[in-house]
Amino acid sequence: MINVFTYGTLMFKPVWIKVTGILYKSQNARIYGFSRKSVTGQQYPVLIPAGKDQTVKGVLYLDVSEPVLKKLDRFEGSAYLRQKVEAEINNKRKVTAHAYVLKKEYYSVIDEREWDPVFFEKINMMTFLGKHL
Repeated sequence: MINVFTYGTLMFKPVWIKVTGILYKSQNARIYGFSRKSVTGQQYPVLIPAGKDQTVKGVLYLDVSEPVLKKLDRFEGSAYLRQKVEAEINNKRKVTAHAYVLKKEYYSVIDEREWDPVFFEKINMMTFLGKHL
C-alpha cells in the first residue's frame, strides 16, 4: 500500500471517487521543494520541482492499493512521472508518499500562474468532471 499526495483535481472527493471508485482515508498535507502551476488552456495543474522554500498544499490519500495506483497512472497519463516525495501532515509528521510530477519534456504546457484550488472547486469542477471523466 502506498500513500498518494494529490495537489490538483484529485484533491477533491468527487474527482477522486470518479477516477478510483474508492474513497480512502485522507489528510491535509504539504510537500516542500515543489510548485503547483496552471496548464495553458486547461482546468488542472501540474507539479514541478522548485526551490526548497516552496511548498504545495494538498491531500494525502493513505494506503492506496496497487489496482487503484494503476487507475491513477492511466488517469495522469504519460506526461507525468509518479515519484516518491516526503509529505508533511499536522505541521510536523513526515510520511513517504507518491506524487505525479510533470516530466521536463512537457514543460511547454506550463502557464506561470499558480493554480487556484478554490476557483477550481467553485467554478470548474463540474465542467471538469463532465469533460475529462
